[in-house]
Amino acid sequence: MAAWTTDDLVAEVKLRCGWPSAGGFMTDAEILTIADSEMSGTVAPLIRRAREEFWVVTAPDIAVSSGTPSYRVPSRALGSALRDVLIVDGDKLYSAPELPPEEEWRYKDSAGPWHSPFGYFLEGSYIRLLPTPTSSSYSLRLKYYRRPSKLVGLSSAATVSTTGATTITTTATVPSAWGTSESVDIIDSLSPYDSLGDDLAGTSIATTNVTISAGVPSTVKAGDYVSLEGTTPVPQIPDAVRPVLVLATMRGCLDAAGDNEDAAKAEAQLNRQSARIGGLIEPRVTGERPVVVNRYSALRGGGRWR
Repeated sequence: MAAWTTDDLVAEVKLRCGWPSAGGFMTDAEILTIADSEMSGTVAPLIRRAREEFWVVTAPDIAVSSGTPSYRVPSRALGSALRDVLIVDGDKLYSAPELPPEEEWRYKDSAGPWHSPFGYFLEGSYIRLLPTPTSSSYSLRLKYYRRPSKLVGLSSAATVSTTGATTITTTATVPSAWGTSESVDIIDSLSPYDSLGDDLAGTSIATTNVTISAGVPSTVKAGDYVSLEGTTPVPQIPDAVRPVLVLATMRGCLDAAGDNEDAAKAEAQLNRQSARIGGLIEPRVTGERPVVVNRYSALRGGGRWR
């Protein structure tokens, strides 16, 4: 099945608005700007409410330094929100509890029998570990909700033809706006169009070749997309959510064009569609529901007590 691209999104929005495929009240770029806003304001809350692990990714491990308690939340985290904070201790892995900032005083090295680090609290865009680490033998592993990338037209990206260890060959010459060295993202061509690699340093970019200095991810295949970092030519949502993005974008475009009557109709359609969509994206496993487990009970070892 062919990928549903931003060009398909724009074409469907124009069709539903009754606008000509060429020209019309808004440019394609303006429609995509509105679609970006609706991704953040309408689609993202719907996906998050499902609580079915859409958009969850794991950041590369962060080395913990002795005496350094603060570590930044990944810049691509949606709403600076985290799914989980894990402490790696050799071959052991602990899910750290989130602690109230007001209780920081309880977790001083001399005030309790906790391993360092034991837990954390959030402070702005940073995770603050408690107690302050006294060893550099740990790592921090962060799971977070990856923010969907900015939508761009298909002509602003390149399609993968073949891959090598460090080189991607594209089906056509890369966009002329690209420089010879750019950071790129690689986007899956299959729904829900997850990222296969973010912020990859692209070097020696020319004609149909993109060299990835760190190596091409093993999951990249023919048909996937290479795009400048933070951008995507395919809306990064499950196919089932496609009608919501179309209707939300349609509503925004009609409102911007001053067509209040049709914008109100689009709003009513959007509300009905949003109400229906929940049954298609949750639960993702219909056989049984997840079991609730108390991770910090005495029967499970009591967490990270000494």
